[in-house]
Amino acid sequence: MKRTHPLTAAWTLMIALLAAIAVGFALRDSLGPATARVADAGLPLLALVPFRALPLALDAAGWWILLGRAPPFVFIWWIAAVRDGVSRLLPVASIGGEAVGVRVACWKVHELPAVIASVIVEVLITLAMQAIFATISIAVLARSAALGRAAWPLAAASATTIVAVAASYVWLRHGAPFLTLIRVTRRVLGRCHSLLIAVPTRQLDDALRAQTHAPRRWLAALIAQLTGQVVGAFENQFALWAIGVPITFSNALAIEAVAQIARHVAFFVPLGVGVQDAAIVLTSQIAGLSTEAALSLALIKRMREVLSGGLGIGSWLLVETARGSHLWDAERDKRQLH
Repeated sequence: MKRTHPLTAAWTLMIALLAAIAVGFALRDSLGPATARVADAGLPLLALVPFRALPLALDAAGWWILLGRAPPFVFIWWIAAVRDGVSRLLPVASIGGEAVGVRVACWKVHELPAVIASVIVEVLITLAMQAIFATISIAVLARSAALGRAAWPLAAASATTIVAVAASYVWLRHGAPFLTLIRVTRRVLGRCHSLLIAVPTRQLDDALRAQTHAPRRWLAALIAQLTGQVVGAFENQFALWAIGVPITFSNALAIEAVAQIARHVAFFVPLGVGVQDAAIVLTSQIAGLSTEAALSLALIKRMREVLSGGLGIGSWLLVETARGSHLWDAERDKRQLH
């Protein structure tokens, strides 16, 4: 796995800290009352942790479909929880979750190119879903004068994303993207091209091409992801209800859409610190919420991420430890037999 350069890591952490400080300074007067409001809501907010399993199940269903429904669905569901925790809580530029997902999925699916191809296709579908979701948020929030001028650029960005995904589909179907990438990389690396011998380029291209011959899987995965995002918006509505702030589901949906878009655009910021929170606060204010209520929602979503993501990561580490011990014992027994 490619390591992040120390200077790059330092810069991203600095950006994250500056963003967090800026948001905190701007909202310092509302932070105390918002924290108190969250504390007053109490135990009902803990229901958001098990509720997270529902949108994750829908998201996992999309990946499971792309994998040809070969592995057990519950296994893929668990991996989705692990991926979500890794991507949201660890400073891995939002791609560490995919890498962990490939590794763990190969415990049940022993064809590495097929697993990698399914994840690549899933990422493309996620981009299309985010574009559609952005369009929904634009339609909901366009009534506000504050978003009037931004509506057209957002719509253009969404349309461009969908066109890019469609072009990627055509390239995957008729081209050889990995083989092309390796050829270009070999020219750049020169004598160091031997580092790429282990990359199964032709098998990956074949697996990707096979994915493009199943467009119904793409559509089913897209519908599953969109449904998961819509269901996930209930988190916003419930959280605000718990702190005594009513909100329409359409506005809760728009807040979720903008928060997800901000998180994906600022993938280089570790944990999305400051970016996601600012997006939630600003969108909530556009939707008519007070600064205090908007900040309370951002705090609740952060706490839920830590709890649910921590459970996912913790379960993965436990399983990895158990597997490592089992493999160590098996190898020791094998040496003893010989």
